[in-house]
Amino acid sequence: MNIRLAQVEARQQVLLDSIVDYAIISADPTGRILDWNKGAESILGWSREAMLGQTMHIFFTEEDRANGVLEREIGTAISTGSAADNRWHLNAAGERFWANGSMMPLWQGGQLLGVVKILRDNTEQVVAEEEERLRVQQLEKQFQQVAESIPQMVWITDADDQELYFNPRWQTFAGIPDDQLAGHGWHALIHPDRRDEVVSNRAQAFAQADVWEDQFQIRGHAGDYRSFLCRALPIRDADGTIVRWFSTCTDVEGMQQAADALRQDVRNIQGAKDAQSEVLRVSQLDLKHATRGQAAAEDQVRQLQKMEAVGQLTGGIAHDFNNMLTVIMGSLNMLQVRMQRGDPNVEHFVEMALDGTVRASHLTHRLLAFARQQALSPVAVDLNQLITSLSDLLHRTLGNAYRVETVRHAGLWIAHADVSSLEQAILNLCVNARDAMPDGGRITVETGNVYVDDAYARREQINTGEYVMIAVSDAGTGIDTATLERVFEPYFTTKEVGRGTGLGLSQVYGFAKQSQGHVKLYSELGHGTTVKIYLPRVVGASAAIERFTLPEGVVPQALPGESVLVVEDDPRVRLISVEALRELGYDVHEVESGAAALEILPTLPELSLIFTDVVMPEMTGRQLVDQVSIDLPALPVLYTTGYTRNAIVHNGTLDHGVNLLPKPFTLRELALKVRQVLDA
Repeated sequence: MNIRLAQVEARQQVLLDSIVDYAIISADPTGRILDWNKGAESILGWSREAMLGQTMHIFFTEEDRANGVLEREIGTAISTGSAADNRWHLNAAGERFWANGSMMPLWQGGQLLGVVKILRDNTEQVVAEEEERLRVQQLEKQFQQVAESIPQMVWITDADDQELYFNPRWQTFAGIPDDQLAGHGWHALIHPDRRDEVVSNRAQAFAQADVWEDQFQIRGHAGDYRSFLCRALPIRDADGTIVRWFSTCTDVEGMQQAADALRQDVRNIQGAKDAQSEVLRVSQLDLKHATRGQAAAEDQVRQLQKMEAVGQLTGGIAHDFNNMLTVIMGSLNMLQVRMQRGDPNVEHFVEMALDGTVRASHLTHRLLAFARQQALSPVAVDLNQLITSLSDLLHRTLGNAYRVETVRHAGLWIAHADVSSLEQAILNLCVNARDAMPDGGRITVETGNVYVDDAYARREQINTGEYVMIAVSDAGTGIDTATLERVFEPYFTTKEVGRGTGLGLSQVYGFAKQSQGHVKLYSELGHGTTVKIYLPRVVGASAAIERFTLPEGVVPQALPGESVLVVEDDPRVRLISVEALRELGYDVHEVESGAAALEILPTLPELSLIFTDVVMPEMTGRQLVDQVSIDLPALPVLYTTGYTRNAIVHNGTLDHGVNLLPKPFTLRELALKVRQVLDA
């Protein structure tokens, strides 16, 4: 009998030792180890002989030993029949590993013999899951940053149209928080004349798994209604099942008003023509009255031409923005789909979405230049020195098939202009010259001194006086007379589709006029084109091209101890600004108003910079800085704003000593501007 029992025990030990993926440990009711299989030796690192008589406390962490985890686990196993054990443990080397296991009691004839604990090392899976969780969290953060930077109202719903996310544009426009928009609360913002119809159409489109599109009015925070074009696109998983709906609303009120006004003017012109025909038919009115009627009709025609230009401008803006928004929306859709299925290959779509927002930002800057509303910071500029500094950029932009020759006037006067805007104007003209010579050729950049006399000044409607000229010439196809009359119109272009937006020359024109200068274009078919920019001369100033540049891709970081106070009333914009500055290494403090900034400033004696929005309720950024400068005149300030017509810009020019970073801005643009201000 003893021999047979010994054989059974031997076979049991062989069986236990063959299970190397699990640690199987038997112990008495107090946790003192009675047996230890090969799997336990492999996972925990101690030999069987070394562990016999030890307590299981040895492979529990110090905090679990202090909290009596082993004792509670034994008690639970005895009272309930089993106890789960999923936690960090220690091996013989003192290293932590994650183990999934359980503990069970051993009974014989109603007598408790001890407990058996089974462990399996699951560290690799737990670490991988944590890494995946962090990766998904980072992707979600990137998606939110992109969604919060686009100008449309965006919201996401689940497959049953239950709202999951609203971007900040909703709260900015509607003036109510997300929790009131959710649960179909946004339906209440739809104009009551169409509310039921819009909701029904949306539900029907979702039921048919079809794209939803509708145009209707939505109430803003002030109670007024604006027209929006709204769309919803289904987001499907790998099996084609709809898991989300991605919806956007684009403000089309301005375009709608322009279209309505254009139609009304057409009707007015037609009425004027009918009236004129009637006057000519009866021939009873005197010549003076007929002439006056003709002048009125001509005024109507001119107004119609203006509205046609407005229609061309709004159509061009809509086309460009829709292209950019298509890239952004499509990238966000693909980003979300891949995030949902755990595909890490999303960087390309993040880059495409960010590129779309940058292009949209550039478009607004070009429109502001055309409208002469950009914030210029003119300085004394040596144009000869400027074109020399641009040579490398022009070579990279134009390509090897084009040779840029410079003719620099000796004794050139000093010009007064915004350097970055002037550089962009020269680059636009050189790109136009390149496009006029598709097979390559020579582009000439020339400088000179010019005096504008009274006759030329009256004809061109500019001021008499001294100007510094820079001209860009090509030997390309030239421009016909009819086209010459329209070259400075926005979105007018003779290039084929995909070659330019039609804003390049209008931007040059707007910049020259806002700089109190002039631009003139000369061209002859088959012989090329010359564009001349005239900039005011400044007397008695030394010229310098001031830049703060770093190699491509380099983002300057904060120096030790540097801190920034962010003043921004929009909570979403403030969050992005604060996170960006912290990413750059600055110690950041944030407030939502100028009054709050004045309260916190005495507690920040080591503050390095104030980064403030300009347009804020109750106290503007300029008013805040005026108050701060009384006690802290040397504290650097960097303004930011999305529109230039405000307290820091007068006659299109930044006030002296003012530093401005226009919205929207990239992380690198913010880093460069902050560094420039702090290092000045």
